[in-house]
Amino acid sequence: MAGLRSNVALTQQQAARDIWAASAFAERDAIIAAGAVPLLVGMLRSDQPAVQEQAAGALWNLAASSRQNKNTIIAAGAVPPLVDMLRSDQPAMQERAAGALGNLAITSQQNSDAIIAAGAVPPLVYLLRSDQPSVQEKATGALWNLAHNSQQNSDTIVAAGAVLPLVVLLRSDQPAVQQQAAGALWVLVVNSLQRKGAVIAAGALPPLIALLRSDQPTVQQRAAGALRCLSAGSQQNRDAMVASGAVPSLVAVLSSDQPAVQQLAADALRMLRS
Repeated sequence: MAGLRSNVALTQQQAARDIWAASAFAERDAIIAAGAVPLLVGMLRSDQPAVQEQAAGALWNLAASSRQNKNTIIAAGAVPPLVDMLRSDQPAMQERAAGALGNLAITSQQNSDAIIAAGAVPPLVYLLRSDQPSVQEKATGALWNLAHNSQQNSDTIVAAGAVLPLVVLLRSDQPAVQQQAAGALWVLVVNSLQRKGAVIAAGALPPLIALLRSDQPTVQQRAAGALRCLSAGSQQNRDAMVASGAVPSLVAVLSSDQPAVQQLAADALRMLRS
């Protein structure tokens, strides 16, 4: 921990890198109890990009643990400098900041609201257009977590222009990006005919249907979930899905060996018949 207190940037960088590596395993609670978080948050404001990058990576891992640890990181003031890092021109900094914010938002409405209040949504939406798949994936995942179980946050994300770039990412050649984009759209359309209409108008149906033919079960699951949700509550949407060829692809995945995929596809087909 002494290295984090050093005034030498290289020493800080190495200490943060060591914490990042250790926190990938089972030492997160001990690292936080030892007082690392305030020091790491201070390093996010360093004038040395390499120091910022390592600090954000360490906080990304530490934020993957308990809700209490997430709250400790939020209380230490991590959110504003992480949001600032989203605007960096360095992909590694963008990725780690988005990853940390995404982990902080998981399972916590209060944390999600704080992240949105700090202005995270516009730069996250901007990063959906990055040419780096790892940045796309982490930005998409962060938006997904921010939207989860919050109609207001979902409206904020859609109003910021997230839908079209998310639809574009459905056509990525990276399965990790595909599954995050499909998952984010799935969450965004829950309980909102207006948001469903916006997603369909942006051209989401053909690529979602194409993802049902993926060889990745998680991609299939999230595409099927998004289609099931889009079909709920709107005959117009169901007609559009049928016209786009959803039925044969949904029928095909009924033979999946993944029960979750089978169930979502069956639910979507049931809705299309209603």
